[in-house]
Amino acid sequence: NLLSFVRLFRDGYTGACPPLPQPSCSRGPRCSARWSPHAAMPAVQNRYDWRQHVLPHLNREWRVELFQAPVEAPASCLFGGLCVPCSAYEQRKRLLHVTGEPYVPCAGLFGRCFSEPCDENFLCAEVACCPQMAASANRFMMQTRFGLRNTQCDDALMQATACIWCCVNLMQCFRCLVRTAKDFGQDVGGLDECAGELPVEEMRLVADCLFVCIHGCMYAQQKVELDDFEGDEHRAYSGPPRGVLESVPPKMKVMMENGRIVRRAPEQNRMF
Repeated sequence: NLLSFVRLFRDGYTGACPPLPQPSCSRGPRCSARWSPHAAMPAVQNRYDWRQHVLPHLNREWRVELFQAPVEAPASCLFGGLCVPCSAYEQRKRLLHVTGEPYVPCAGLFGRCFSEPCDENFLCAEVACCPQMAASANRFMMQTRFGLRNTQCDDALMQATACIWCCVNLMQCFRCLVRTAKDFGQDVGGLDECAGELPVEEMRLVADCLFVCIHGCMYAQQKVELDDFEGDEHRAYSGPPRGVLESVPPKMKVMMENGRIVRRAPEQNRMF
């Protein structure tokens, strides 16, 4: 029934939520006059809201806007676009050195699956197998550690790229479903011809080109920020903004605080 499905959904995605309260209405579990499963699961609804709570504390502006990066740093933009794994690797190593934090796969963005520090050699596997995730993790570290916010133009460019990738994946799924149904002898009517005419490969190329261009601009923008930070001898990394620390999950907060402690050591601060 619906109550069992809600319990299964809840346990599969949170694992530590309190048990659901039993319906108190005398007309049985189907009555929703006094009880709703959504009202009984605040932990599920707010589990990932911390990302929204972080945004108000990102109040610094980038020195170079995203669409200006090809003009301000053309060599860096070209390197970031033509060699995504190498540029993502180089920038993550640099960020770990500046912040003093331990390496966590994808900067801890993917919850309990990748939330523990591990050997930095695994960074090679991250940038080689998941370059998009590595690029997103670098962006996340830059923004949360230095309090940098995106402009509306930055968000529009990234959202457009994400939308095109969603369209590509949906078309690919539709084509696979039609072909699978046809292989099992199902009558698909004119869907087979429609699936064959979908411009999946062309859209994939467009999405790849957009990602390469966006990553080149992001790498150049972030490199300018890091160069300026490291070039100032009187400036030392002192940790992320307090509001960011108070908004992130506990494990990520510990990771950020440990990095701040390492960077405060005198021998670690002499080149910044």
